[in-house]
Amino acid sequence: MDVTNLAFPDSSFDVVVSFETLEHVDAPSAIQEAARVLRPGGTYVASTPCVPETSHNPQNPFHRTEYAPEDFERLLRAAFPCVELYGQRRRESRRQRLLRRLDVMGVRRRVRVPGVALVTGGPRTTDLTLDDIAIEPGAIRGASEVIAVCR
Repeated sequence: MDVTNLAFPDSSFDVVVSFETLEHVDAPSAIQEAARVLRPGGTYVASTPCVPETSHNPQNPFHRTEYAPEDFERLLRAAFPCVELYGQRRRESRRQRLLRRLDVMGVRRRVRVPGVALVTGGPRTTDLTLDDIAIEPGAIRGASEVIAVCR
């Protein structure tokens, strides 16, 4: 299904959810389309990677545009009067925080090392539970993803 041209009548849903989608498509069109299919008073929940600045040529070859939080919010406010931002991040052990701070060159993001969870003391991504993730209102600094709740 094309999120920029949904095959549903206007005002079809109370909630529309779009996790890690908008960076892959024409985001303004997808957001307007979500607003179209929402009933009055409905809620749109969307997330996107948290990046320091908006890029129309991101490193990820599958992303069209990556949005800085303030640009993500501005984009959403074009269709929704109320936008609340939340930061999502993995909870870290002391060892993970220390290793992240020591990695000033960003090597951990560029080189995948098998078994790194054994070194860092954290769970593998496939073993994460809700207790391993923090979603906090307004906590954008240090977030890996930004979640928006729009009305």
